[in-house]
Amino acid sequence: MRRLIIALFLMVSPLVAHAGTITVTGQGAVSAVPDIASLSMGVTHQAKTADEAMATVAISVNAMIASLKQAGVAAKDMQTGQMSLNPVWTYSERTKTNKVTGFSAGVTLRVTLRDLSAMGDVLTRVVRVGGNQFHGMSLGVEDSLALEVQARALAVADAIAKGKQLADAAGLRIVDVVSISEGTGGQSYPVVRMDMAMATESMEIAAGETSVTKSVTMIFETE
Repeated sequence: MRRLIIALFLMVSPLVAHAGTITVTGQGAVSAVPDIASLSMGVTHQAKTADEAMATVAISVNAMIASLKQAGVAAKDMQTGQMSLNPVWTYSERTKTNKVTGFSAGVTLRVTLRDLSAMGDVLTRVVRVGGNQFHGMSLGVEDSLALEVQARALAVADAIAKGKQLADAAGLRIVDVVSISEGTGGQSYPVVRMDMAMATESMEIAAGETSVTKSVTMIFETE
């Protein structure tokens, strides 16, 4: 009998902070259809000289930006990311040495697209003016704060329900909330990767759903 009592105490003790309290964690999740996309694209070019490589890349990037503006992308939704310039090494079997035979330049452009139906047209325009790099795309919800508020409210409601259930099962009554703290929540965004050659005006984007989760830990005073 004594062993049984000890075993029951060990099972219940993680839920009890100290005498007269119950600690529970509530979870809340809200899903929504994405309405915004973040794209990372760019251009790379290789030439015999560094100047030539950078000049060609600059022409292509400028053309990309102009084309995106024509497609309705606002200037605030375009941002230059990484810029690179690296020597191209070639190994010589005859001399058994490496030597610089050219230079490779590249620029990355981060773009926010607020009209997912224009995805195919945007990618096609970029490819036509020299874009040859596509590093990926993530889908999300622009007003994610509203989703966080809803998820947080659901997490609190879940914690209250769990606390009441535990109190009822133990023959206790919740009289007050001692403390409440928010855990680390998360957002799940669909991520799409593709090759620039896949860009066509008829491309359809499957938006799916994005979810926001929140968790709260609540300590209830009981009697």
